[in-house]
Amino acid sequence: IGFHADESRRHNQDLHQSLPRNIKQRLTQGVGHGNDRDQGDIINTYDTGLGSSTGLQWVGSDLYIVCYGDYNLYKFNVNTNELTYCFPLHYEPYGIAWDGAYLWIGDDYGNVYGYDLNGNYIGSFSTPVFMYPAITFNGENFIVRDPWSWGVPFYEVDYTGTVVNMFYGLTAADSTTTYEIVSIGSNQLSGLDWDNNRIVQITLNDVDGTYNIMQEMPFEFSTFSYSLGYNGNLWIQDWDGALFEMEFYGTYGLEWLELSAYSGNIPASQSETIAVEFFGSDLGAGKYDAIMHIASNDVDNPVVELNATMRVMGPPRFLPHSGLAFGELQFIDSTYRDVHVTNYDSVDLTLTASMMYNTPSFELMNTTLTVPPRENGEFSVMAQTVLDEGWYSDTLIMNTSHPDLPIVHINTWVNSVPRVEPIILDIADVPDDQGGWVILEFTRSYYDDWWATGRTELYTIELYDGNNWVASNSSVAYQQNRYFSLVHTLEDSNSVSEGVTDFRVVAGMHEGTWFSEVGSGYSMDNLPPDIPTGLMAEQEAEFIRVSWQHNTDEEIQYYEVHKSSNMDFIDNQYSIFTIADTLLIDSDFTIGETFYYRLGAVDLAGNMSDYSSVVSITLLSIDGGLIPEDFALHQNYPNPFNPVTTLRYDLPENSLVDITIFDMLGRQVKTLVDQTQDAGFKSVVWNATDDYGKPVSAGIYLYKIQSGEYISTKKMVLLK
Repeated sequence: IGFHADESRRHNQDLHQSLPRNIKQRLTQGVGHGNDRDQGDIINTYDTGLGSSTGLQWVGSDLYIVCYGDYNLYKFNVNTNELTYCFPLHYEPYGIAWDGAYLWIGDDYGNVYGYDLNGNYIGSFSTPVFMYPAITFNGENFIVRDPWSWGVPFYEVDYTGTVVNMFYGLTAADSTTTYEIVSIGSNQLSGLDWDNNRIVQITLNDVDGTYNIMQEMPFEFSTFSYSLGYNGNLWIQDWDGALFEMEFYGTYGLEWLELSAYSGNIPASQSETIAVEFFGSDLGAGKYDAIMHIASNDVDNPVVELNATMRVMGPPRFLPHSGLAFGELQFIDSTYRDVHVTNYDSVDLTLTASMMYNTPSFELMNTTLTVPPRENGEFSVMAQTVLDEGWYSDTLIMNTSHPDLPIVHINTWVNSVPRVEPIILDIADVPDDQGGWVILEFTRSYYDDWWATGRTELYTIELYDGNNWVASNSSVAYQQNRYFSLVHTLEDSNSVSEGVTDFRVVAGMHEGTWFSEVGSGYSMDNLPPDIPTGLMAEQEAEFIRVSWQHNTDEEIQYYEVHKSSNMDFIDNQYSIFTIADTLLIDSDFTIGETFYYRLGAVDLAGNMSDYSSVVSITLLSIDGGLIPEDFALHQNYPNPFNPVTTLRYDLPENSLVDITIFDMLGRQVKTLVDQTQDAGFKSVVWNATDDYGKPVSAGIYLYKIQSGEYISTKKMVLLK
């Protein structure tokens, strides 16, 4: 590497070619800002007039200050000492970061809210830090950490709060608090360690997921300080409003690259060679980049920048290496995370992947992978949640073709949390009642949580009456995973009406109001009607008259009459008659045989009562004989009917009988009888169904009998 310089611009420093390595490092760190100050010296002190600061952020030449005292954002001009109000912030703001477009500010529950420079809210996300987060932006993602704990990791999270990487300290020497952090370079942070009166410089290691404290600068804090900023120098503001500018040189020199000389002079028209030495023995596999700056008194090229790259071969690298954290995921949502595999070998790397426990919460999108040398590949993992809260975990197993790393395990976990809006899980009829009520089960809102104390929040159940949503009842939110509410319906579901009612749940939380999706349910009368009374069986000239008293207190749909030649109604049972009225005309009998009758009542919900007491009748003889003199078709009974009626007819002789139902257009609906029958007084029941067993619609129907040359037709009316 060489350049030419005019002799008149000779530098007076000596060329250092054989300095020990540790001295060379100090030379690279000591370039400073071209002044006589030491790193850590206080350059300027300002009185902002604003106390209770919990965040500093430079945006260009503007210094923004987060005020915890009044939940506002301010801007301080260091040239004029003027403080300007910007806009209001959320509750208990802490920490601030700038991503090049928006300001991101934390709160007391580990949430981070985004604002543009005009104060417009643009979004938010939750972090793994469960309280005030120290936060900075590294150019792609956010780095967050619990500010007041010593042994906790740094988290790298994306704009959804999903953990991309984690960095742990390995030794006691790396324990520190970081009341606030700022990004000062690639994977380089400065942290305000108020507990130990120092500013620490921290390096994050992507390769092994660790962090190290590289150096520290003592600082005597006069009072509490929670604010740290960076614009080439470090800025600290204490709780009383004093603002300090601190001299800062930058990060340590590289451990893996050395130059044979760091300064010197080159005679006119001559050249010098600076040797660059790379050290890879103590490094993990990977690609390492640096930029070498050569500054000179050359007028045309005062600074030359040269890129230096070293590739260290070794086992593949997996990111994230410590775990695949999906963070919080709301019910019925899914998200994807990639495990990035980098092949640092000179041959192809082949891998297969599977989940150890096959937990339903996780699914692999691809199970095989081939990564060429010095290339990257990904295994994609989907996390999904159902309707149960809690942490769910599994282990991703990756088998590799690399002999030094044949198998890799990466833990995966996701926190299944409720949605902000409730979800209706079930609408169940209340059992063993006479209808009108359901039990509605729903999930809590995300904001109905243990940290939501000191405020009263409500859930309201609404039902739709056909025109409006009407509030049915309300209950207090008290951090239950499931809520159950007894709710009235508009009507019961029965044979006349479906009786379906639409419901929704309204969550009135401190953060806002959210509505569930609409759920539908119905109530039913589950109690059977009373047992019918007054059952009687009487002999008429041509039939048996069976009658009973009507259940006046019930909405009875029909009565079910059983006929048998056995009083136990087990053997020799005849047809079951369904009668809407309280009278059955039975013309199907045999002289000298005893017949038994019983009945039950069926209400509109389909509930049937217990059977009545049994009555019996024996026909010994019928005055006038058993054979009618003429063919006859009688009017059905009852008429109108719903849905059952009885058709009676007389056969004076044995003959082929056809009885058919037609609609008013002459279309055949149902064939009731098509057989040869003995002479006698006959009856048949129609239950308002067609030949396929399907219910027919209400209206006027014709029933026609043909027996030999006898043909007769009558009308009947079906009501619904």
